Amino acid sequence: MFPLLPFLLGGALEKMIYFAESDEKIGIVGPQLVLKNQKIQQSAMPITTLSNYILGLLGIHGYFIKCKYDYNKIQQVGYVAGAAFLIKRRVVEKVGLLDERVFFYAEDKDWCLRAKGGDWKIFYFPKAKIIHLGHLSCGIERIQQLYQANLQFLKKHYSSFCPYYLKPIIAVTSFIRGIIGFFEYFILQKENKKHYTVECLKLSLNIWKM
Repeated sequence: MFPLLPFLLGGALEKMIYFAESDEKIGIVGPQLVLKNQKIQQSAMPITTLSNYILGLLGIHGYFIKCKYDYNKIQQVGYVAGAAFLIKRRVVEKVGLLDERVFFYAEDKDWCLRAKGGDWKIFYFPKAKIIHLGHLSCGIERIQQLYQANLQFLKKHYSSFCPYYLKPIIAVTSFIRGIIGFFEYFILQKENKKHYTVECLKLSLNIWKM
């Protein structure tokens, strides 16, 4: 178990509380997440929709949707990463607790979207900084967990039929990524592509079971 305080930099918790209390409509506040080397992580994102998710699967998201956040700027966002954020008690009382049906990796966007539905604001607040070690909560099947989570999220909020037409797209695109990773690992000798390649190829087969 890691001690908590060394990972909360410069009174991060107090800063988030003070900021959240500055506006009664602020419901959730996400800090700036940094690695141990102080590199900033992308911890605030636009909310996932069916259209931008499909564009992302096809690798053309950036051509159609221009929405990049400045991770040094206080701003209202779609959702903040669940690795660390502050949520007001009255938000929880209104929209409920985390939905246990929504798997790890989408529980944060689900909670933020529900908060938005209750007319609460979601803010990214970089003046509060927290060290995030990264990927210690998930198992080795991280990519499969990520896709499973997004399917559950999209099914809940947009269409109960979406897994039926998303799974073939995921199967094909993950297989292609796996083949590309295979050549990068064996031909270009990129050792970091080994596990990625295996996960992508396994996902192309296992997606039908999700």
